[in-house]
Amino acid sequence: MLTQRLAAFVAAALLIAGCGGTETVTPAGGAAAQPQQQQGRVAAPQGERRRIDVSRVKPASNVRHVRDAGGALADGGFESGGFGSWQQCGSTGVNAVNETSVVHSGTHALQEGSATSEPNGDAGVCQSVKVPVGGKISYWEKQGTNETSTTYAYQEVDLLDANGYVLKTLFLGVSTNNWTQRTYDVSAYANQTVYLYFGVHGNPAAGYYIYQYIDDVAWAGSATPTPAPTATPTPGGTPTPRPSASPTPRPSVTPTTPPSGYPTPVPCDNAGFLNIQAQHPSGYTEVTVCGQVTQVLPEKTTSSGLHKYFYIQVAPGNTIEIVCNIDVMGEFAVKVGDQAVAHGRYYYDSATSQGIDWTHHNNAGASWPYPGYVQINGGPLYS
Repeated sequence: MLTQRLAAFVAAALLIAGCGGTETVTPAGGAAAQPQQQQGRVAAPQGERRRIDVSRVKPASNVRHVRDAGGALADGGFESGGFGSWQQCGSTGVNAVNETSVVHSGTHALQEGSATSEPNGDAGVCQSVKVPVGGKISYWEKQGTNETSTTYAYQEVDLLDANGYVLKTLFLGVSTNNWTQRTYDVSAYANQTVYLYFGVHGNPAAGYYIYQYIDDVAWAGSATPTPAPTATPTPGGTPTPRPSASPTPRPSVTPTTPPSGYPTPVPCDNAGFLNIQAQHPSGYTEVTVCGQVTQVLPEKTTSSGLHKYFYIQVAPGNTIEIVCNIDVMGEFAVKVGDQAVAHGRYYYDSATSQGIDWTHHNNAGASWPYPGYVQINGGPLYS
């Protein structure tokens, strides 16, 4: 038995070393102490030719639509509240859950496994997709487990063939982290129709648990555009030039000039912010952070006005949401990859509900002593 266990552990370690393409991930907290391994647990299947049972999936022609090479993906935020575009894959009688209590954005997310036990086999979902040219699959995950190796259980993300065999392992491991974005280059499968699979494998025994939440699945790459046809000259005449469309100019944005008494811009202090964040303050703290923009969410109107939302990476594996009132600040452009500075009020409601927000200077006072601003790529301050 010891020899078999040792061989399984070595095989698992080699498999994890061979899985590439992940973003740098810093777990939000260390894994819990591992209970003593129990006799009778069955080692989990390993290797690229692992097979997921897709017999429960109804034909795509009846339920799902194979997406075109332009990169569309159905119900990437699981906001439908059910399983239509995504379908249950994996072991018979073992189901994933569309839930509303732990989400990255919107109102729903996918839950596989749980924080109290392990599934008996594979709990997962899959969707038939056509990989776009230059395609990169991106998603947000929140994971947890007290397993210390993939010998008996693991979280995974794969591309499967029509029979459920693993074509490509994108992620396989035992991970514990807060909401983290991962992106994988799958362009090698361009124009192929495959199953995109998210799952958790378990081998239940007392004291063990494993889970993952998935949200905001999307294509980060795009299809190669079809080149515009060139004009063919007519013999004996001058070819008619192809008219070119004039883009509609974006209205210029005039930044708000900070009024007299408005705080002078201060240097960012990510280290100070991380120290405050680690303390999980119950109230609000004025902070200044800077870093690369990792995600931009759609603008949304709330009871307090029209808001823009984006994320700044303040440390490897750690991003924080920035919330700004553009009704007052004025519209400004921000995109993934920009360098941003944000000064405002840090709030912490829970590990999945925290961020930095502010209002304009006229509202700063006894009820809101947190005037703030945002600066994109060293440009003007918007306040």
